[in-house]
Amino acid sequence: MAEITGIETAYHWSISRFAEAFKMDRATIRKRLKAAGVEPVGHKGASKLYALKDAAPAICQADQAAEFDIPDDPEKMPPNMRKDWYAGEKDRLATDTTKGQLVPVVEHREANLVVLKSVVGFFEGLTDKMERTRKFTVEQLEELESCTDDMRADLYDKLQQAEGVARADG
Repeated sequence: MAEITGIETAYHWSISRFAEAFKMDRATIRKRLKAAGVEPVGHKGASKLYALKDAAPAICQADQAAEFDIPDDPEKMPPNMRKDWYAGEKDRLATDTTKGQLVPVVEHREANLVVLKSVVGFFEGLTDKMERTRKFTVEQLEELESCTDDMRADLYDKLQQAEGVARADG
């Protein structure tokens, strides 16, 4: 006849029961519980029992890299693993380039140059365009020219800073 247990122990499971419920090997369950520091809450015979609320997150959210001892930094990997990692990265970059998700620096700079030339051209001609409308006073036109000159100088400074950052990065 089956043993009747109290509701407080209904969610205390053995490693075998976790393995059955999660369709995993018992060794994997044991390893993940140990790695997460989940302590048993009791015993049933020789089997340790773990609280479902503590064990389930440890089993489901195990960090795969930590489980297999894979370093995050390729420079810390063994040579054969590092070689494979770099080959994978090279393939990923080639795929991203083929899909158009990765643009070569030269193309990016050329596209930015087209936009910047049109912006600078607009500001260079703005004062002259406004003067031809004859709706502005000389003082207003001088103020507009001063503002556009400041804007162009600020844009130039920011581009110089961005170029310096790009050179430092790469």
